[in-house]
Amino acid sequence: MKRDIDSKMAVGGIAKLQRLQQTHKDIIRLHLLGLSNKEIAKQVGITPVAVSYTLSSPIVQAELKEKNDILDDQVMLIKSRIEELKPLAVEMLHKILVDDNAPFSVKRATAMDILDNLGGESAPRSLTINNNLTINEINEIKARAIEAARSTGMLAIEEVQ
Repeated sequence: MKRDIDSKMAVGGIAKLQRLQQTHKDIIRLHLLGLSNKEIAKQVGITPVAVSYTLSSPIVQAELKEKNDILDDQVMLIKSRIEELKPLAVEMLHKILVDDNAPFSVKRATAMDILDNLGGESAPRSLTINNNLTINEINEIKARAIEAARSTGMLAIEEVQ
């Protein structure tokens, strides 16, 4: 009889240990995903203090270090691959910008993306003029802009007079 009780306790203990191990894995996974201790506790069904103790344990700290090292290696591989692709991307963007058949909107979007993503100063997307212009001044500005666009081949639509 005592042997049966010991056997049942051992089986119960193993099940509890497996559950505990799964909880540790869940805490580690959620921590690596960036959840706070409160969020982890809510999802796992334990207290935030228990999450904190778990994350502070030497075994979990070692596991976190190992996982972070793996993630760091993966990030470095991705970064390396991006570095390899940069020249191809720049060449493709160059082709778009010099392609006479590419629509102006595509060229403009490409140029803006290059400036925005490569740290350049992007051109203003809109211009606010704090001045009162006459209709003649507005028409002169408009005419100069149309002429500049026509001379560079960037005029997308001819204005009908």
